[in-house]
Amino acid sequence: MNDLLRTARASKRPIPRSLKWTYTLWVIAWSILYKQFVDWNHYLWLCHLGNAIIAVGLWTESPLLLSWQALSLLIPDLIWTTDFVIGLLIGATPLGSAWYMFHPSFPPLQKGLALFHLFVPWLLICCLVRYGYDRRALLLQVGFCWLIFPVSYLVSSETDNINWVLGPFGQVQRVVPPPIFLVVAIVVYLLVLYVPAHALLCWLVPPPCPQRLRWNDVRPSS
Repeated sequence: MNDLLRTARASKRPIPRSLKWTYTLWVIAWSILYKQFVDWNHYLWLCHLGNAIIAVGLWTESPLLLSWQALSLLIPDLIWTTDFVIGLLIGATPLGSAWYMFHPSFPPLQKGLALFHLFVPWLLICCLVRYGYDRRALLLQVGFCWLIFPVSYLVSSETDNINWVLGPFGQVQRVVPPPIFLVVAIVVYLLVLYVPAHALLCWLVPPPCPQRLRWNDVRPSS
């Protein structure tokens, strides 16, 4: 399997412009349409920020940016997809991540805009196959969490628990002081989700070709 990935990774074909434009225009349309249902702070969810970062990664063809978002979003989006499919089959979401897709209080358009969770994992997998997994993604995600989680904490509320910084699974916890839980949440995210995901991606996916290690390499060397 690794040999096949290395062969695909060595490809010098750029990402098709049609894909870059399609994804970028979708992100712009999604951002505009989504605003009618949420406040600006809702865009601080990691998956929402990831939409814009992926668009930049596609245009720059940056293994680092794309690997970073694969580390951040691949497992959560696959969990969401699994939960959504189970919900379609049995009418319940046992994993608790796609519950709102079956709640009557959410408008159909808002639910439709959440379907990006279905295709983003496969886009990221294709990027990993093409470019490899940049091992620096973990350090980037660690720094980003220590930046974005405190910001999420400042703008979150009991009805809008951004990135679950006030309590697990969208609920507000009252067991420990909120600032302490914020630190615990960051550490748990890193140790339970990102470090294992990093180890798995390092095991499954070869690193980028040497000529593509710089984040701003927009084209492979000829």
